[in-house]
Amino acid sequence: MKNLVARIPRKLLFVISGITLLGGGSGAAAVYVGADRLLGPSYSDLNGPKCTTVATMRIKKADRYWIRKYVTTEGKGDGLSRLKTALRVAQTVQRAEKSDLVQVTVLDAAGPTERARMRGRAIGAQVVYIPDLDKVPEGAAVQPINAYYVDGAADQSGQFWGLRIDLPQEDAEAISAALTDDANCLDPTVEGQHALAAPAGHGATTVHGEPTGHGAETIP
Repeated sequence: MKNLVARIPRKLLFVISGITLLGGGSGAAAVYVGADRLLGPSYSDLNGPKCTTVATMRIKKADRYWIRKYVTTEGKGDGLSRLKTALRVAQTVQRAEKSDLVQVTVLDAAGPTERARMRGRAIGAQVVYIPDLDKVPEGAAVQPINAYYVDGAADQSGQFWGLRIDLPQEDAEAISAALTDDANCLDPTVEGQHALAAPAGHGATTVHGEPTGHGAETIP
C-alpha cells in the first residue's frame, strides 16, 4: 500500500485530498443548514409562540375604547419571540374589536395571576398598539407601536431577568410586516363570553369580576 501511495504524483495527491475535504465540508454544511432551508422557519420563529389569556380588561368610555390583555406563551422562547406574540395578538384584537388602543403583556406561566402583581419583572414583553394617535389623550403615547421585551428567561417564580430592549418604531413596524398569521390567544375562562356591563355613568366594563375604573386608564 505504501509503495502504491509513493508512486502517485504529489500534485495528484493534493487534488484527491482537496476533493475529500470539500466533500466532507459540504456534507457538514448540509447537516447544519439543511433543516431551515428545506422546511423553512417555524411558526414560532415567524409569529411568536401560541399563547393563553390570563386576564382581559376592557375600558369603554364615550370617546375611547381600550383593551388590556395579559397572556402567557408556550414553551420558553426568547424575548423577541415573546414580543412577536404580543404584537400579533395586539393587532388581531384591535382589528376584531375596533378598539382605540390595545396593550398586550406577556407573562411567564409561573408568574402572578393577580393583576396588581402583573408588572415590573413579571413582564417578559409588552406591546401597546395605537392605530390612530388622535384617539389617545395627549402625552399617553407618541407612536403607533410601543414595544419592549426582556432579553432573558424567567426564574422559577415567573420573574424575568435580563436587559430590557425597547424597540424603535421602525423595528416594530418591520416585525409587524413580517408576521404571517393573526392567531389570537386561547382563553380558557371566558372564551366567547362578553364583558359584563359596568354601572351606569362610568362607561367602563368589568372583566373577570374586576372593575375597571378611571384609574385603570394609565398606560404603564
